Amino acid sequence: MYKVCVSLGMLLLSACTYSEPLITPSGHQGFRIDCTGVENIGSCYKEAGKICGSAGYEIIGQSNNRSGFFTAGNKELVVRCKAPGEQ
Repeated sequence: MYKVCVSLGMLLLSACTYSEPLITPSGHQGFRIDCTGVENIGSCYKEAGKICGSAGYEIIGQSNNRSGFFTAGNKELVVRCKAPGEQ
């Protein structure tokens, strides 16, 4: 039973982070990563690393609002993947 609960928990956490492509204000390809359903914004950074790989990424914007009694929290990251060799 414990293994089933842990597996289900991992599945739910992975399902709560998603990304979609967008064009940044500078005209570059970027991504909006939404991690609203997870505990902290670290999941967004992890997803950005997966998307952009070893070249890294530049953070264009982020939102890390806590949820309140009547409001839903919002965890979002907007990134631009760097080109290989870009600092």
